[in-house]
This record gives sequence, structure tokens and C-alpha cells, in this order.
Amino acid sequence: SPADKVEVYFNEITKEIVISDNGRGLKFDDMYGFITKKHFSTKIGRTLKVDTAGENGVGLKITAALSDKFIATSYRGMESKTVQVIDGKAVEGPIKKEKKFRTGLVVDFIPSEKYLCETREDKLDLKVEDLDEWLRQMSYIIPKGIKMKLVGEKRGSDLAILRNYSRQGLPADVAFLSQVP
Repeated sequence: SPADKVEVYFNEITKEIVISDNGRGLKFDDMYGFITKKHFSTKIGRTLKVDTAGENGVGLKITAALSDKFIATSYRGMESKTVQVIDGKAVEGPIKKEKKFRTGLVVDFIPSEKYLCETREDKLDLKVEDLDEWLRQMSYIIPKGIKMKLVGEKRGSDLAILRNYSRQGLPADVAFLSQVP
């Protein structure tokens, strides 16, 4: 995808995560399959040795399956389409006309405690710092030119956390890890 921006929003109270990019978006005809069908991917048409992500079509399916709420909206120019998965049921929306030109994908989801916690008494204890650390680690391996941003709303605070990430390379990760006590 030609995306160069990825934004992640996280609310600690509701556990809602919204990830958006400015890539080409998903093809409307294939969108339902990308989210719901096993082994449905774009890998066949890709060339080798090109920086790319999402070739195997697994990430969206896993996220949709392990979420209480999952809404993916693809923007392709002056049109958009949404697929929702709620309580394991996928619903494909119609193609909508947009007022302004936009490309990319927005995925809005709430991870499921039912599937991600060991017992019913357990609660999903995901914090902004967890996403911050994961994005920091990802910044060492993302393709050059991609900028990532995290906006996190902390539980019990009016303050939001804002971080920006870009490619650092593996030597920077080794340097960071050598400073950790």
C-alpha cells in the first residue's frame, strides 16, 4: 500500500482502539472476504522483495474474530464501504458516496475479554503504555517513510498521551535495550 501515515487511538476506559491509515483502502468487492474468509488474500498478485504488509489476509480476520465490536471502513476516492462484525456476525454495508476525496482503511474495534482472558473473572488490562511500547518496537522494523502516531486517553486522567514514531532501525533498538536496567 502507498500509505505513509498510520494513526492509533486508544481509550483505556472503553478499551476501544481505532487504527487508520492513508493507503489505498480495501477493494470493495473483496472487503467482506478479507475480513471473514479463511485464506482470502492478495498475495498472489504481489511482487517479491517489495516493502508491503498485510499480504496474507490474517490480521483483519483475527482482530474481527477476537473483538466484541469490529468495524472496518475502506475509503477509495469519493466512496466508502463498511463491514461490521458484532457478536460473530458480519454485516456488509452498501457503498456510500463521500463528500471529499479520501483513501485508506479505518478499523474500530474493542478486544473481547471473553476470548482474550483466561477466566470469566479476568479483565483485559490493556494500557496506553502497552500500545506505546508495541509501537516503539514496531518503529524499528517499519518501512522507511511511514509515520505512526498514538493518541491515548488514560483512565482517571483528562490528559491524552501523544507519541510519534518513525523508522529507527534495529541498531537503535539494540541501543535502547542496552540502556534498560
